[in-house]
Amino acid sequence: MPTFCAGVIFILLFCIELHWLPVIGSFILPAVIMGLDSGGTIVKPLREELKESAALPYVRTAKAKGLAPLRIAVFHILPNAAGILLSLSGLVAGSLVAGTLTMEILFGLPGIGSLALNAIQGRDTPVVLAAVSFIAVSLVLINTAVDALHKLFDPRMTP
Repeated sequence: MPTFCAGVIFILLFCIELHWLPVIGSFILPAVIMGLDSGGTIVKPLREELKESAALPYVRTAKAKGLAPLRIAVFHILPNAAGILLSLSGLVAGSLVAGTLTMEILFGLPGIGSLALNAIQGRDTPVVLAAVSFIAVSLVLINTAVDALHKLFDPRMTP
């Protein structure tokens, strides 16, 4: 479900029907919505990678040797899934930097997305350029950090 639709549903439920949170300025609902969206992006591919790693021969050997399931998971299965977890985390971090415009507008929060939208509507070119440049530099830095972490965790990765 798109984050905008989830945001509208959460506002209707938690703010208007239940009166638990204010509609404007609440940081709880946007964080929950973005967390659910990000979690869904990460969990499904990670689960598939963990299932594939659990079926590898050396994991079966570890089970046959009688190692504890926690030890097998931590030392044999999880290191194989670190690569996909890093890649997906980089994608999610990039989407959190660049894709929060709907949450900012919907919940009346200040941020780079609402700043860029207001600048576009006001035809303020320097602010638009600054916002786009900030987002672009942030994405480059995130991708660089993810690549560096890949090389740190998996020395087989070549430049």
